[in-house]
Formats: sequence, structure tokens, C-alpha cells
Amino acid sequence: EHRPKGYLIDVASGIRKGYKFCSWENTGMDEEFKKKFPEARKIMKNSEEEIFAAVLKGECEVGLVSQSGWNVKRNNYTLTGGCNLEWQGRPFMSNMAGFAMKADAGEKCTSLLQ
Repeated sequence: EHRPKGYLIDVASGIRKGYKFCSWENTGMDEEFKKKFPEARKIMKNSEEEIFAAVLKGECEVGLVSQSGWNVKRNNYTLTGGCNLEWQGRPFMSNMAGFAMKADAGEKCTSLLQ
């Protein structure tokens, strides 16, 4: 089982401790992380699943994932290594989100969810 060397309150404390951060490459979160924390030691991954696996293997101490992604996947025994991962600290960014809908000029009501 791989766990960080103590509770992580925020990203800055992880950077001070020399932690490696796994991030999903070319996502909005990754771009914001690079801007806010250019000094962080980063390891790029191609999915949240790869991030979970890298943390479990000890490749990185911290996995940067969305809170909604964590909420959906945290009870997946396979992804979390038998529930050996936990959410720590607080989000370093927040975005508003909603459902995607096909655009309509307002004439045919096709923008309504079906």
C-alpha cells in the first residue's frame, strides 16, 4: 500500500515536501496547475485511471483528479487498490459546469434535454 508521508493540506505543502504530482495531460486542470505551480514536480498521465494506478505504484505521491471524478471512482475496488486511496486537502481550483446541449437558435426547442 502506498500513502503519502502525512496528511496533505494543500498543493503548496506537497511541493515543499518534494512530492511528485500526477496530472492528466492537456486538460484544463493540468493547464491551471502548471500556471499556479510551475515549480511542482509533475508526471503526466493520459487518464484519471492512469493517475490512480501511478499513485498506488508509488510513481507519484499525489494524483490530481477532479472532485467529481473522485466521487464517481472512489468506491471502485480495482481503481483504488482495495480502497487504499483517499481524498486529502482541498481543491486548488473550481469551475462551474453544466450539461452539454445541442445548440438551437430558439425556433424548434431542440436545445431541450430529451
